[in-house]
Amino acid sequence: MSAKSEMRIRILDEAVRIISSQGERSLRLRDVARGIGISEPTLYHYFDNRDSLVVAALAHRYRQELSATIDPFVPAVRKCTSKPEFIAILQKVYTDSFRPERTAIRMTRAEVVTSAFVRESLRDEIKSIMMESLAPSIEALQIARERGWLPSGIDVRAFALLNLSLISGRIFPEIQDDPDLLANWDALAISAVTALIS
Repeated sequence: MSAKSEMRIRILDEAVRIISSQGERSLRLRDVARGIGISEPTLYHYFDNRDSLVVAALAHRYRQELSATIDPFVPAVRKCTSKPEFIAILQKVYTDSFRPERTAIRMTRAEVVTSAFVRESLRDEIKSIMMESLAPSIEALQIARERGWLPSGIDVRAFALLNLSLISGRIFPEIQDDPDLLANWDALAISAVTALIS
């Protein structure tokens, strides 16, 4: 990685840290620069203005947190040898993703996607990141379909997005602060996906 790329990542990581701890409105270019030991004018070699940094930081944050969900799934499916094993892998992705410590990741996704509706440049970036990040999962799901573990009528892109939507959408029952509702929602989501592919 080039020195310029490394510096850009350092800037984005610091911006993400500030946004995560203090909120997007608290992000100041001088604070980002100070946090990584560069001058504020140096930031302008990497980003045109505050908004371009915010968009890039939100996209960077989204990419990092999306990979936390997707990355374990792909190698597991590639090593898979049977439909019951494939179903167990999919169920494990859900149970791992539904752990309470993953709530912050879902909340971040919701924040970024919400922000994307009012920022066209972020929306375009998120669409690109989403499809780029899902590409290995889509490829793994295609392998599963070729092996007969997914019904032939299921569009693997739509199925990948459905899974991401169910995992990310868990924030709705989480907000209710009702453990019984949450447990029932988890069971329903896993049962629905299992029934869809059985």
